[in-house]
Amino acid sequence: MALIAGLEARGMSLFVQNPADRLTTVTAVNIPSGIDGPKVRGRLLNDFNIEISSGIGRIKDQVWRVGLMGYSSQRGNVLLFLGALERILLDLGMKLPAGAGLAAAAASSYANREPVAVGQEK
Repeated sequence: MALIAGLEARGMSLFVQNPADRLTTVTAVNIPSGIDGPKVRGRLLNDFNIEISSGIGRIKDQVWRVGLMGYSSQRGNVLLFLGALERILLDLGMKLPAGAGLAAAAASSYANREPVAVGQEK
C-alpha cells in the first residue's frame, strides 16, 4: 500500500505491526517522539484541508488514524497527504529524509500506472 510505504520510508512506525492484522481503510500511525500530535492534525486541516483523527481510548495521544476510503484513497490525495505531512514535520524540526515518503509511495502500488487527475480515478 502506497500510504504505508510512504510512511515507513520516512522512518515512521505503524501501531499495528503485523501487516496481516492491519485494516486497509484506516492506518494507525505512531506519533513520532517530540511531535505535538494535535498541532500536526490542526495544520493538516488548516493548511491543506486534510483531516485525520487522533487515536481513541488509551492511545488517544499516541497515534494518528488516517482513513483511506472513497475520495481520500485516490492516488493524488494519498500523495498530497504524504507531502503535506512531510512539510509539517520538517517545519516542526523533525529530521527525516526529504522526499523519501513520496518516492516510496510512487514506487509501490503506483509504479507503472499512468497519471490520472484527482477525481477521474476509477
